[in-house]
Amino acid sequence: MDHTFWYLTRASGFVAYLLLFASLVLGLTMTGDVASRWLKRYQVYDLHRFLSLFTLGFSVFHTLIVLPDRYIAFSIVELLVPFASPYRPEFMALGIAALALLGLVVGSFYGRHLVGYRTWRLMHYVTFAVFVSAAAHGIGAGTDSSTAWAPYLYALSIFAVFNLTMYRVMKGSARGLPAEARRPSRARAL
Repeated sequence: MDHTFWYLTRASGFVAYLLLFASLVLGLTMTGDVASRWLKRYQVYDLHRFLSLFTLGFSVFHTLIVLPDRYIAFSIVELLVPFASPYRPEFMALGIAALALLGLVVGSFYGRHLVGYRTWRLMHYVTFAVFVSAAAHGIGAGTDSSTAWAPYLYALSIFAVFNLTMYRVMKGSARGLPAEARRPSRARAL
C-alpha cells in the first residue's frame, strides 16, 4: 500500500506548525520591540503577515492532502467537523479548531479597517489558542510524537513562546506609552 499522502500530511503538519511558531514569534517580538533591533517595523509586520498567510495555506494543505490516503480513508466531514473523526477525535478536533481560528486571525489582517485597530489587536490574542491547539493536536494526533525528536521540537517551541510572552507582558508595549516616554530624553541619553 502506498503511504505517500500519509507522509505528506505528516510533513506538512510539521511545516505548518513551524510556520505558525515563526509567525507567533515575529508577532511577539514586534510588539515587544525586540525585532526592531534588526529590521524596520514595517518589514517585520509584512513578514509576519506573509508567514501567517503561508501558515494558513500549509495548514489547509496538511488537512486536505490526507484525503487520497486509503489507510484510514478520512472523509472531508471527518477532517472539517470536530469529533467526527474515528482517529483520535479529541485531538483531531483541536486541529480543526486551530485551523478555523487561524483562518479568523489571518482574515483579520484583511478586515482590519472594518473592525478597527483595538478589536483587531484583541482578535490577535486568539493566536495563543491557535498555537496551543496546534501543539496539542500534533502531540496527541501526530504519529511522529513518539519519535526521539518530535517531543523536543514541541517542548522548545512552547518554551520559546512562553518566554517571549512573559517578556512581552513584563516589558509592555512601546505603543501603549505616551509619545514623550517613547522618545529618549537628552538627559537619559547623556
